[in-house]
Amino acid sequence: LAALASAWLVAVMGRQAFGGNYPLAVYFRLWPALFLFTGVFALRRLYPADAMSPVEEFRRITTSTAIVFGNLIVFSFMEKHNEVYSRVVIFGAWALSTVLLLVGRAILRATIRRKRWWGTSTILVGSSPMASVVLRSLHEDQSLGIRVVGILADGYSPSRIEGVPVLGGIEMAPVVTRLYGIRNAIVVTGPDGAVNVGDVVRQYGKYFPHMLVVPESQGPANL
Repeated sequence: LAALASAWLVAVMGRQAFGGNYPLAVYFRLWPALFLFTGVFALRRLYPADAMSPVEEFRRITTSTAIVFGNLIVFSFMEKHNEVYSRVVIFGAWALSTVLLLVGRAILRATIRRKRWWGTSTILVGSSPMASVVLRSLHEDQSLGIRVVGILADGYSPSRIEGVPVLGGIEMAPVVTRLYGIRNAIVVTGPDGAVNVGDVVRQYGKYFPHMLVVPESQGPANL
């Protein structure tokens, strides 16, 4: 909200400074649009945007801002306020909103990513050697917003891997989801050809509707 409000303020004051002749109060009537942004962003799953690639986040932010500003333009036209609201201000605020949202989210992540509460609680499903590699990668790059709180590993495994407790085998998935309410998982498949990704999704999807599959052959590069 701060980024959006700042974008509007800069656009309005900038247009006013360069000869804009309109009462500033007319733009303050648009403040409910800030909550429209929040609703659209929530529908586009930009909160909290965990495990989302920068390219996908950029795409969703640009399309979401376009949806809201497009509706504002249509609203002003239908209400015959297009002669009151400056097109320079609207398009300027549109561009600034996109930039400030991207920069603001990056700064916020850099500021809070070391906090213990940061990130979405996630279960890692996979073999011990690959689990270690994935966990180290996530610890090094916490900007993804993924916080692994437990591991489900078939076969022999130590009680902890990279400091994360091993909760048992995959048969514990129903217990984990029921007791802890964790609905997100990273699934590390076996070597090439050993595990079919489609089978993995069908087997674990009923327990973890939000799933990221990492082929062992690609490792953390696929995160």
